[in-house]
Amino acid sequence: MNGGVLDESNAVKFITEDAVEHSATKIVPAGSIMVGVRVGVGKVAVNSVPMCTSQDIVSIIGVDEQLWNKEYISYAIQYKAPRLAAQAQGATITGITSKALKAVTIPVREKSSQDQIVWTLNYLKELLLLSEQRLAKLDTLVKSRFVEMFGDPASNPKRFPAKPGSELFRLGNGKTKPVSQRFNNGVPAYGGNGITWYTDEAMTSGPTIVLGRVGRHCGNARLVIEPCWVTDNAMYIKNFYDSSLDFIYLINLMSIVKFNRYADEGDLWKITQRPFMEFEFPLPPLALQHKFSAFVQRVDKLRVEAQAQKEKLQTLYDSLAQDYFAI
Repeated sequence: MNGGVLDESNAVKFITEDAVEHSATKIVPAGSIMVGVRVGVGKVAVNSVPMCTSQDIVSIIGVDEQLWNKEYISYAIQYKAPRLAAQAQGATITGITSKALKAVTIPVREKSSQDQIVWTLNYLKELLLLSEQRLAKLDTLVKSRFVEMFGDPASNPKRFPAKPGSELFRLGNGKTKPVSQRFNNGVPAYGGNGITWYTDEAMTSGPTIVLGRVGRHCGNARLVIEPCWVTDNAMYIKNFYDSSLDFIYLINLMSIVKFNRYADEGDLWKITQRPFMEFEFPLPPLALQHKFSAFVQRVDKLRVEAQAQKEKLQTLYDSLAQDYFAI
């Protein structure tokens, strides 16, 4: 349900003709606008083949295509999705009623105007997708260059000298802060997925690597240049015992190893310091690490440009959507 078109390849399950005949299931004709009303309120898709849906979805059928472009209606509903989600109610599973969906107002325009709006928004979505793909390819380029220069760090095929993490650095767990000491600006407080809030003191004085410790982001590694606080959902490198490691080389090595594979997937995902302490880190010549680091910094400049372009496109998309549908 991402604004696109769904067919049989997107089906979660299939049912028999007998099930259709002897149950309350209703077949949604092809070309209907399907809208999420419980899970994913306001998400939209158009089905290209007959389908049936769960109670999480309400389908708009019988649209007069002489007067309305279905993609135009879909875009309008997607724009109003946050407002619909704000109306969701329920004890365990929240959702909206079909009455709330029927109350959505869609600007009336000539069909030719609707067609032009759909073309414009589709074109911007395509440009946004290309921006995302460019960013992904830059990430792939860095990983590819790492493997080309150093090989897989887990197997160390180039037979570089290696040391366990316990001989290279010391890790420390982050700490929490009372809500009264969490602010909207100040010293950034990093968790496993980046900055979570700000506070008034730093735990680190210089560059470090913050590692996710609890939750779905456990094992994630993030290079932090600025002084920062580290929350209790993360840990960080407190001290380096060895000067034979380049920060950028190390952060990319950790990313490729994917330490989250060592996480305990119980009720609460978590990882201890042990995998980092026991892993044998290859130590290529420092000059070679610096060469890789310089390459990464050049790619980072391209990444900044690509991210800025993506943000400009998103701002333009949001502005136009507001012009088209904010009534």
